[in-house]
Amino acid sequence: MLSALAITAFAAPILSPSVEPNPFMKHAAWYVNPANQKEIDQSIASASGETKRTLSAMRELPSAFWIDKKSKIHGNSTDTLEGILRDAASRSPPSLVVVILYDLPNRDCHAKASNGEICCTYKDDGRCDYDAAGTCAEGLQEYKGEYVDPFAAVVGQYVKRGVPVAVVIEPDSLPNVATNSDDPHCGNSATQTAYTEGISYAAKTLHAAGAYLYLDAAHGGWLGWSDNAKKFATMLQGMGIAEFLRGFASNVANYQSLGVACPSEAFVDQQGTPRQLATWCQSHSSEPCCADPCGLLPQYNNGNNELNYVQTMTKALQQVLGADFAPKWLIDTGRNGVADMRSDCSNWCNVRGAGAGHAPTTNSSLPHMLDALFWLKTPGESDGCTQTLPNGDTCPRFDTMCASSDSIGSDASEPHAPEAGAWFDYQIKQLADNAALGGPPVPGPTPTPPRPPPPSPSGCPGGSLPACMALCPTDQYAQCAQACAQQCVSAGTSSPSLAAAAHARTRRSPKPFGTCEPRGAACPVGYSCEPSQLCMPTESHRVAARHGSAFHTAYEHALQRVRAQ
Repeated sequence: MLSALAITAFAAPILSPSVEPNPFMKHAAWYVNPANQKEIDQSIASASGETKRTLSAMRELPSAFWIDKKSKIHGNSTDTLEGILRDAASRSPPSLVVVILYDLPNRDCHAKASNGEICCTYKDDGRCDYDAAGTCAEGLQEYKGEYVDPFAAVVGQYVKRGVPVAVVIEPDSLPNVATNSDDPHCGNSATQTAYTEGISYAAKTLHAAGAYLYLDAAHGGWLGWSDNAKKFATMLQGMGIAEFLRGFASNVANYQSLGVACPSEAFVDQQGTPRQLATWCQSHSSEPCCADPCGLLPQYNNGNNELNYVQTMTKALQQVLGADFAPKWLIDTGRNGVADMRSDCSNWCNVRGAGAGHAPTTNSSLPHMLDALFWLKTPGESDGCTQTLPNGDTCPRFDTMCASSDSIGSDASEPHAPEAGAWFDYQIKQLADNAALGGPPVPGPTPTPPRPPPPSPSGCPGGSLPACMALCPTDQYAQCAQACAQQCVSAGTSSPSLAAAAHARTRRSPKPFGTCEPRGAACPVGYSCEPSQLCMPTESHRVAARHGSAFHTAYEHALQRVRAQ
C-alpha cells in the first residue's frame, strides 16, 4: 500500500478540479491506442465498400482503455496501463490518455456479464458470494493495496513526466448502491461498504497522483428521475469526495441518445422552481430537444437524452452540494449514433441496429458543462456473451439481458456473441454501417487539421468525413483525422430536423411503461397493456430482466404511478 508520504509526493493540482481549464482542450493530442487499432484492423481486412471506409475512419479516433483487472496495470504492451502511458510519453507532445478504473470488490452487483476478480467473500470456486454480508475488510485491502495503489503509482509517475491522464471511476457502481439497495447483491453491508469506501479511497489517491477524475453517474434512463438523482447526490455528499472530482461521466458503455439540449428555462418555471421537462415539452412538442426515443418524459424522467440528463443531474447535485458546485461532464458517444433502434431501452447488451456515435470532440452545445464527447467504451468490444459462445462452449458469465429481443445473437440468423470485452466483428461492422461520426454545427473551438485542404462549400474539407481523412498528410494523420471528425457531418448524423422526425416516429407506438389502450397498438415484446393503461412487463420478462438496473428502476417508478391511480 502507498504510504502517505508517497501519495503526497504526487503533484496535486493547485486549482480545485472543476475550475481548472478543460483538460481535453488544454491537451489537444488525444491518445489512440495501437492495441485497439490492432483489433479493428481485423475487421477492416474483411470489410468492403462504405463499411471499410467508415471502419478506417474509426480506427484513427481515440477511445478509453479499461483497466478492469490487476494484471493490466503493469507491462510493456499497450494493453496495460503502464505500457499505454509509456507510449503516450514518447509522443510530442505527450497524448492525453483516458482510462477506466474498474475492479471494485463485488463489482457489477446487479448484473452478471462483468463480475470482477476481487470479492468481499469468495466462494469455493473463486467467484464472489454476493449474498454474504460483512465489512469487506479483506476485499478492500486487496482493492486498495493490489489495484488502486499500483494504479495510482503508475499514473503519478507519468503525470510527473508530462502525460495528462483522465480516469473514469468505477462505472455503474455508485448508481447501483443508490438505486438497487433492495437487491441483496447490491444492498448487503459488504457490497455497500466496498463501493463507498473503495471509491472514496480511489478518488483521493488518484487525485493526489494528479489525474483528472470523472465519477460514473449512469445515464438518463437510470438516474433521470428526480428521486434517483437526489439519492445519488446525497450519497456523494456523504462520501465527501466532490472536491477531488473534475466531474462525472454519463452513458458509459450504454446506448442512450445524445440528442439535442433543451434551453435552461425548460427545467425551471418563471419563478425559478424546478419542473418536469415533460411540462415544457407539452407546449413545445415540435422542439428537437423533446424527442423521446425511450419514452421517458411521460414517466416523469427528465433524461430523455444525455444532453438533457447532464443538465438535470447537475441541478440535482447543486441542490445537495451547493450552487457553487460546477462539475464538468464526459458523455460516452461510442455507440449512440442511432436513437431509436431498441424496442426496450432497458436492454443494454450488444444492441442490434446501433451505430457508432459522435466522434470524440470538445465541440458541444453545452461548453460550460461538457468537457468532451468521448468514446469511453471502445466500439466493437462485446457487452457480454450469448448463452453459447462463438466456439460452441457454454458461456460461464451469461447474463439473460444478453438474450434480450434487442441483443445481437438472440436471432438465429446472427452469430453468437463473445464474452464482455472481447472483440465482436459482427457488431463493429454494424456500428460502422449505422455510424453518425459527425454532428450538426455547434458553437465552440474546433482544432484545425494540419495543412488542411481547401474547404468545401459544406465547411468540411473534401465534403465528407472519409474524403476529409483521405486528404490528411501521413505524417500528421491522427491529429488531422480527429479534426476532420470534429468538422465534418457524416451522412447518417442526427440533426435537429432528423431528431424531430425521430420524435414523431417514436410517438406512434407504446413504449415500455408508457401509456397504452387495450385495443390500440401493441406493447413491445415482453410487455402487455394492463388495466392501468400502462405497458407493464409480463411475469417472464420481469424474471429475465429484473437485475437490469434501468429496467429495475423504471419498473419501480411505474408501480408508483399505478399506486397513485
